[in-house]
Amino acid sequence: HALARRDGRFRAALITARALAKSSRRALPPPLMLTHRCHGMFRQLLSSKSGATGMRITMVNDWGSPTGFNFKLDFAYDGAREGEESFEQEGVRVFVEGKALFDSTSGLLGATLDMDDQLQLRVMPKEGRND
Repeated sequence: HALARRDGRFRAALITARALAKSSRRALPPPLMLTHRCHGMFRQLLSSKSGATGMRITMVNDWGSPTGFNFKLDFAYDGAREGEESFEQEGVRVFVEGKALFDSTSGLLGATLDMDDQLQLRVMPKEGRND
């Protein structure tokens, strides 16, 4: 009986420790930021598209560009797909393809996104990067 009580207490202590560890973790910053203008345009686009749950950013080949790729913006109608990261900024959910975030030379990780009047994304790299 003593072993069973000790084992039960150990299990309860382990569960409590795990719960405390999860609750005390600090929230990570979002993988990228949206300017106020970009956020407003995303919100406006989403309000015009029934059923859209967020915006999706992917990387596509573009052999005419200096880097050989470009970023594509589309509506998301589902949750995060395999290999995607998602974040929410002031009520706007954004899903980002992993290779768009983590590309070693021009990935979006740490960058700030803006959008022009023609709905083209403008990437402002994280300070300290020489892209």
